[in-house]
Amino acid sequence: MRAFRVVLRTVGVAALLALLVVVLVRPGQPLAPGTLAPPVQGARLLDGRLATLRFGDKPVVVNFWATWCPPCVAELPALDEVQRAWGDRVTVVGLATQSERVQVQAAVKRFALGYQIAEVDDRTTRSWRVSSLPSTFLVGTDGRVAWSTSGQVDRATLERELAKLPAASLVPPTGQAR
Repeated sequence: MRAFRVVLRTVGVAALLALLVVVLVRPGQPLAPGTLAPPVQGARLLDGRLATLRFGDKPVVVNFWATWCPPCVAELPALDEVQRAWGDRVTVVGLATQSERVQVQAAVKRFALGYQIAEVDDRTTRSWRVSSLPSTFLVGTDGRVAWSTSGQVDRATLERELAKLPAASLVPPTGQAR
C-alpha cells in the first residue's frame, strides 16, 4: 500500500510539472491578421538556389508543409488548383520543412505542382510562429497577414479568403463572381 502511494504521488507531481510546462511554454500563437509578414530567409529552391520571397506585388498564399505529414500532402492539389485558377493574380508558395529534398522533389513530380516550392529551416518556421503542419497564411499586397490557419485547407476556403481581400488587390478568376 505504501509503495502504491509513493507511485501515485510521483505520478501526480509529474503531471503537475507537465501542466506547468504546457502553461508556461505554450507553442507560439499563429501570426494574427494585420501582422507584418516576416521575411523568408535562407529558403532554397529544389535546384539548390537561394530563394527570395517578396510581398507587395500581389497576394501570396504561404503554405508550410512536410512530406511526412499526410494532411500536408493531401492539400497539395488544392493549392495547385488555386494557383492555376487564379494565375498571375496570386502567388502560391510551398515552404517545405523537416523533409528530405528528394522526397520534396518526388511530391512535386507526383502532383505535377505548378507553384513555387522552396525548402526552409526551423528559423523560418519559428519566425512565422508555425506550431503545427500544415499551416497556411494569406499575405495581402500590403505585406501583412490577412488570414491564417493550421490544418489541411481546401480550395473553396482559400478562394473564399482571397475574395475577402480589397478589390484593388485582386480580381477574381474569369467566370467567377465575387
